[in-house]
Amino acid sequence: MLNFRGRQAFTTIELVIVIVIMGILASIAVTKLSATREDAQISQKAQQIATAVREISMASVSGANIDGNFSAFSDVIKKMIQNGHAVEHSNPNDYNVTMKIGNVEDCVTLRITSDSKEDNLTLVFGQSSMNDICYGVQEILGKISYSIPLRGNGVKF
Repeated sequence: MLNFRGRQAFTTIELVIVIVIMGILASIAVTKLSATREDAQISQKAQQIATAVREISMASVSGANIDGNFSAFSDVIKKMIQNGHAVEHSNPNDYNVTMKIGNVEDCVTLRITSDSKEDNLTLVFGQSSMNDICYGVQEILGKISYSIPLRGNGVKF
């Protein structure tokens, strides 16, 4: 007969418990990683929109006529349009670029309204209830007042 007394090994129960604990830890890590990735996407999109607003504002202050061609004044918007994440729309005295974030086609719209005396840049938010990334971007941008006079009496130098 074989003698197993001097040999030490893990029992099946001990192995099952260790595997269960490792599975629980892995599920927690995946959840945290997913949340971190989503936060990074939200931050990136909000930063892109804020950069586009700055680019358009600087172009306007330098005397450029923002005539609905957003991509001529903002490299960020130009890239978003090329990648299919934004669409420009122009009507007389009303110029828009609508940005797709997540699966929401109209998550954020940059709008320039014009009349004979002034131009104003505003952000308009679409329905974000269907996408956490769009909601996060709107939440960040909503904390900042985006009604920016580009031309007229409201412009302060």
